[in-house]
Amino acid sequence: MELTPEMILLLFILGSTIIGFVFEIFRVDVVAILAMIALGVFGIIGGKELFSGFAQNAVISIIAVMIIGSGLDKVGVIQRLAKGIMKIGGSSKKRIIPLVSSTVGIISSFMQNIGAAALFLPVLSKISDKTKIPMSQLLMPMGFCAIIGGTITMVGSSPLILLNSLIAAKNDASGTNIPEFGIFDVSPVGLALMVIGIAYFMILGKYILPSSSEENKKESSNPFQYFSQHFGLKGRILELEITKDSALLDKTIADIYLMDNSPHIIAMHDSKTFLRFLPSLTKKISYGASFAVMGEIKKVREFAEENNLILHETLRVFRGSFDSNISGIAEFILPHTSMYVGKTMKEMYFPNNTNLSILSVFRDGKALNKAEGFGKTIFKAGDTLLVHGKWEKISAMKNNPNIIIASHCKEPEELKTEKTFPALFFFSISLFLILMGGNHIPFTDIFIPKYPLALSLLIGAMGMILTGVLNINQAYKAVDWKTIFLLASLYPMGMAMSKTGTAGWIADNLQLIIGDLDIIIVQFGLAILTALFSLVMSNVGATVLLVPLAMDMAIKTGGNPAAFALIVAVSASNSFIIPTHQVNALIMGPGGYKVKDFMKAGSIMSLIFLIVSVLIINMLF
Repeated sequence: MELTPEMILLLFILGSTIIGFVFEIFRVDVVAILAMIALGVFGIIGGKELFSGFAQNAVISIIAVMIIGSGLDKVGVIQRLAKGIMKIGGSSKKRIIPLVSSTVGIISSFMQNIGAAALFLPVLSKISDKTKIPMSQLLMPMGFCAIIGGTITMVGSSPLILLNSLIAAKNDASGTNIPEFGIFDVSPVGLALMVIGIAYFMILGKYILPSSSEENKKESSNPFQYFSQHFGLKGRILELEITKDSALLDKTIADIYLMDNSPHIIAMHDSKTFLRFLPSLTKKISYGASFAVMGEIKKVREFAEENNLILHETLRVFRGSFDSNISGIAEFILPHTSMYVGKTMKEMYFPNNTNLSILSVFRDGKALNKAEGFGKTIFKAGDTLLVHGKWEKISAMKNNPNIIIASHCKEPEELKTEKTFPALFFFSISLFLILMGGNHIPFTDIFIPKYPLALSLLIGAMGMILTGVLNINQAYKAVDWKTIFLLASLYPMGMAMSKTGTAGWIADNLQLIIGDLDIIIVQFGLAILTALFSLVMSNVGATVLLVPLAMDMAIKTGGNPAAFALIVAVSASNSFIIPTHQVNALIMGPGGYKVKDFMKAGSIMSLIFLIVSVLIINMLF
């Protein structure tokens, strides 16, 4: 096959697109759209085909699964799942990453990996908020394991689903007798890759996982960090437990708050008040109560020892109570008409139903805190108060004429817990159609039709909208349109690779180069070629193109055609280097990743994936 001018032009557009991704001259979705436009302008792909990516099953599936995920989040299911994971994994990356990654990997072995990854994306967002582990440290391990999970069973990814059909077609066409694969024949390969993938991030994660610009922005906007810098507020949130011999028994909150060496009391929990931000100043302390306090650990420890308190550096009773979606810090300014002007801390304490804790006061360019005795200071007009409490209580203060809220006030997240049943019902309907489609319900004669993945997921998404879990505007907002345009705009590139014969030309020339080499070298060559093709065209297209070629090369070199075909199908999932795979595109925005981050972590992962998969397939077959 000769290299035509059209093929040369396509290779130029492809190369320019990859350069645009790597150097991020424009945002990745803009680069993808420009590539699609170039294919149309130069007539390589025309008509309806140029925009057919927006109607692809994978693209519509991602839209639907984002809506379903938002619905589950709206009713609190995601939050409860995140708490369950943290209950097992705690707040340690060393426990959370293996737990979440392995769970997503196993799930994606039975359903589309993009669906598994998208459903866990909001879970990891909640975990990130509560544990303060950056999303960039969590999403890539989860995403890569979702991709790897597709290699655990023969129904976990499109290339493996297609494989037996391609083998059967080869047998019919040429009279060969190449054996087909059972559903779990590939499991040893996928499970080995999963274990190695998790170990890869556990060992090298601190070197290859980025702290992206988005994450840095997120950290810099952390209210505790901001107010520590501008108000002189120091320390972190700790927990104190009242013992039987505590010197604080029967004292009031006001008594403790006005002690010179006491830390800031933020919240209290006991059998009568449960959790409050902050209890009444007249509330007396009883045995067994716990306090969430803010201060430097050394000083809090000294205070605990002096008053016979138990210090817990890791929150127990208050775990999850300081989720940024639930509570936070705000600035209140006292206008000259405020009734609090001229009063002390004890006299001006906010109404009990607000439960707000004053952490510091800013006056005349200086921050006053416990060390300066601001608890005994008489407040003046213009004082800025630093307060902590639940967002709903802070928001309620907007109507208080005695203060002005000067900082951003996050609106409280309203959960529709009454809609939990319809949300779970329609999620289950989608899952049922995906897993059972094309089969009979066990022990019955009822046959479940095999619907496209996108249709099965859209049924669940629309069910949530029709039952009021989400309204249509919330559904639109749930979709990450950057991801959608990136994937849909890249789809014509794969079509062009096949339509112009460019992919075939590359494959033919590879066969000429490696066809007479040792079998293991030929297999590695096929694995590398398949992985490269999967970066610039659909993994289905790469599989359809290269599996027949692989079986022919196996017969020519005396190898096992089934093993060669399986190497191609598994290698079609080796898509870690650039964010062209649907899962990588999905996590790119929320994780704040750059293309160079995928290249750094994905290049090593791809090499490991290639070596392990080829060696294990040779051992098994």
